[in-house]
Order: sequence, then structure tokens, then C-alpha cells
Amino acid sequence: MKLQPTHIIGRAGELRVQSELLLRGINSAMVAVDNGCDLILYNGKKIQVKTSRLRPKGKYFFTFMSGTVWRKNGHRVKTPQDLSEVDFVICWCVEDNWFFIIPTYEVTSVALGIFRGKFPNKTKSKYAKYLNKWELLL
Repeated sequence: MKLQPTHIIGRAGELRVQSELLLRGINSAMVAVDNGCDLILYNGKKIQVKTSRLRPKGKYFFTFMSGTVWRKNGHRVKTPQDLSEVDFVICWCVEDNWFFIIPTYEVTSVALGIFRGKFPNKTKSKYAKYLNKWELLL
């Protein structure tokens, strides 16, 4: 199976987050079968990793969609991702190397946008309070 560019960046994000966890002394295991979570921490917390490159107008965009469903009329529809078995979503903003450690109860839609502010290391997102909040995982 050939990996598509979105799969490649997604896998890179999983490895980057796992590296960051190890640097912080948090052990994790990577899930071999995609069953809704990407990493499981030593304390049993389940993590979904999302990765995004910077888009025009200074925005990172993360989507929570799972597989494709084909309708009888031939239309293709993506289904929302089920996060009920996941404790946290970690969003990695590649260009700024930001990590947002967000409890899944805060993710209320199928898309999440994080806007870069005018100044370096600043964000105008409602998720700004979760920037580098690694202690939430302990």
C-alpha cells in the first residue's frame, strides 16, 4: 500500500509527538492497528495525534474525519471520527512546532482551527490555553 501525503505527515506527527513525550519522561506505546487512537501512555490514557502545516492567512487546520462511506447514489461522504475512546487530542502545528494537548471533551466539531497571531509564539485560538500543557497527560 502506497502512503498518501496526508498519511505521511500524519505518521510523522505521531513519531514527533512520541519523541516529545519521551523527552519529557512520559513513556508511550504506538498502536499498530488504527482503532481510533494513535498512542497509549503508560498510565492508560489514549491519545489521538493530528498534524497540520501552516495554511494561507496563518491558519492551522485539523479535521476529525474517519473513513469514507459510499451512498447508493454514488456520492462519497466522510464520517466524523469517533473520539469517545480517546482521552486527549494532541495537535502539532509543524511550522511553529506548537503542541496543543486538548482534552477530547473540548473538541466539539469535526474541524479545529488554530490561528497564528501577529507575533511569534502567539496564537489567537480558543485552544491557546492548551499550548504545551504536557502536564495534563500525567
